[in-house]
Amino acid sequence: PAASNVYPLHGLSDHSEPEQLLTGAFAVAAGATVIERHMRSGRTPSDNPDFPHAMSPLGFEKYVQYIRLAERMVGVIGPAPAEEPLRALRVRE
Repeated sequence: PAASNVYPLHGLSDHSEPEQLLTGAFAVAAGATVIERHMRSGRTPSDNPDFPHAMSPLGFEKYVQYIRLAERMVGVIGPAPAEEPLRALRVRE
């Protein structure tokens, strides 16, 4: 369900600033079906190479909510088949 045929996007490895909560949703609107984003916990050391672009758990939760909204808006309903094995790892539905 790509919204853009000019630059078809299949996935996004999002290393934007943690405050940028909409990049994943915009990628979905452009056709991405795979989004990779880093999240940090309170125990993540600040010298971790992913720390500068990793989100807090609350920021990550909002990021995913925007992605799910974008999926509904472009017609993607429910998890992708590739996500099924990971359902058991979800913290909450």
